[in-house]
Amino acid sequence: MMGSAEKVKTLFAELEAEGYSREHLQRVHAPIGLSINSQTPAEIAVSILAELISEKNSAF
Repeated sequence: MMGSAEKVKTLFAELEAEGYSREHLQRVHAPIGLSINSQTPAEIAVSILAELISEKNSAF
């Protein structure tokens, strides 16, 4: 799931209120990008892709 940090926080709170357990929600990875001082949409996209690649490569 992708979204801003605030959007993810809000959605997780809503899902928890609907009955989803924190244990289930902790299994969801919501990339918001690596902290590289991104400014433009292209830079933000690169930071998110970098986070996805990092997660994929650390799974092994």
